[in-house]
Amino acid sequence: MTVSLPKCLQPLYEGINTQTYPEKDFPKPPPWLDPLLLTRGQNFAKEHFYALAYCDILSLIFLFSFKDSLDPLIFTGNSSCVFSAFNRYVSTASRVVSWYESDIFDPTSKAGKNLASVRQMHRHVIDRLKNAQAKEFAERTKIERPMARIAPFLKKDLDQMKGLDKQAHSVGTLPLNQWHSGITQFAFIGMAVMYPEKLGIGSHTEADLEALVHLWAVLGYMIGIEDKYNWCIDGLQKFRERGLALRRSCILPNLRNGDASWEHMSRCMGRGTGLYMPSVTFESLLLYLMFVLNAPMNNLWAVISWRHKILYCISKIMLTIVIYLPGAKEFFNHLTRMGLKVAQNANPDWLQRAKEKAMIYEENFKRVKHD
Repeated sequence: MTVSLPKCLQPLYEGINTQTYPEKDFPKPPPWLDPLLLTRGQNFAKEHFYALAYCDILSLIFLFSFKDSLDPLIFTGNSSCVFSAFNRYVSTASRVVSWYESDIFDPTSKAGKNLASVRQMHRHVIDRLKNAQAKEFAERTKIERPMARIAPFLKKDLDQMKGLDKQAHSVGTLPLNQWHSGITQFAFIGMAVMYPEKLGIGSHTEADLEALVHLWAVLGYMIGIEDKYNWCIDGLQKFRERGLALRRSCILPNLRNGDASWEHMSRCMGRGTGLYMPSVTFESLLLYLMFVLNAPMNNLWAVISWRHKILYCISKIMLTIVIYLPGAKEFFNHLTRMGLKVAQNANPDWLQRAKEKAMIYEENFKRVKHD
């Protein structure tokens, strides 16, 4: 081991030297599959679609903070500006919806086609990165004039926490390795499983969360994660143990060391998502992530504008109080699906307006020091 990690994470970290390069043939179901548990997991995910969608967006912020995690994203150019991020995460959300709603083992189903697409995309990205010259890679992974200004205030807040590692942890320089793939797998549901009451899933049972973890164990397998590096394969309690260890040893230390590239990519994601989920902004998401992770945010609070603070408070009220009122969960699910559907089926005029909003955000950021 070249880094110090909790014992429960060390076997997963060994995947840092193994690439996630899926075969071209569509995979068969895993031998350890529990069909009833899988179906229950899909039903639970559909029932809590809004909460899990919000969890996914939050998790991208800490995922981007891992050293070396951004290079493949920046290199491909698929999410390093607001509008490209919008396209990327609409596509990702659409794929995840299909995995919850159709047969993931049928290569002709929507879910199956999306799994095959992700597997092919991973192979393509790895091949591109392998063929890239060092000079080309360095040039294409550098962000000119990043949109960044609050990372130092986040560092001040997290410096107040005791027991955090001083250095940021890496996902590894080998592109799309099994350690990186496993952390990404965790990110889709990790916050929701660890802190369900803060993410609108307070009415869960342990069996529900067990089913959700099993669903993502299967999805990880189908995407190309080997069993020994699969974060979800050992069940709910082991998943929680790994998640809490990751929070202490990687997530909070990495966020404390977040740099301009991290903030830029997180802003692109937040504003891009906000084009079809209007209540979402990078600043409000960052505040909510600190709330979920039980981390201080006094310095952040002092420099973030009231507009974003209000959006954070609204999200907090919706996800901790309102969502438990009769019909509220279904209403939020409906709004989220409608926003995604509008973005998926947008006509050229809508897309042009969205692109203009993205460009205005970027231009305003360059001109204005504080929003």
